Amino acid sequence: MAKQAETATIATGTTLAGNAKAVITSAYMPNSPKTIVVIVGAGITADAAAALFRATLALDGARQENERFWTRSNAMEAMTGTYVFSRHEFARDQNAIGVRREEAKKQLIEAAGECQKLIDRIEPKVFDSERRAQFKRLLEAIDVYVKLAVCVGMYTGAINEDQLFMDLVDEAMKNGKTS
Repeated sequence: MAKQAETATIATGTTLAGNAKAVITSAYMPNSPKTIVVIVGAGITADAAAALFRATLALDGARQENERFWTRSNAMEAMTGTYVFSRHEFARDQNAIGVRREEAKKQLIEAAGECQKLIDRIEPKVFDSERRAQFKRLLEAIDVYVKLAVCVGMYTGAINEDQLFMDLVDEAMKNGKTS
């Protein structure tokens, strides 16, 4: 299969904090098109926003959730010759991941605020060691922000995948297909 290369350009940074959304479409992505939502802080640059989207897509939580259940089903099948998942397992996992996502979102908002404070403190026309130190602290704060945004994206993907599994189980039960 040929490797598909995609490019996207984010023209400007943001002026307000909130959610930024991109729809990713690819012939090689089974869940295409996929909507990616990232939380951005006020004043985030276009490059930083693009990095958030790339990281969120690269570490897609839905893929990881699928792999987790795939591993569990293989282990069950190896031990018993079959595997069974209940709707309750998906709901329990979805709730547990939701708690972690909400905590990560709180931390993300705090990190965005810290980035904004650091940006506001940097003097625009002063070029000295203090300004370099401020930029270094800002870079470290942005790194924390990006890592938290990736976590929120991964958790959201896993929650959505669990919901898809529950919907499939519900549909199968409605149609009398329980095996």
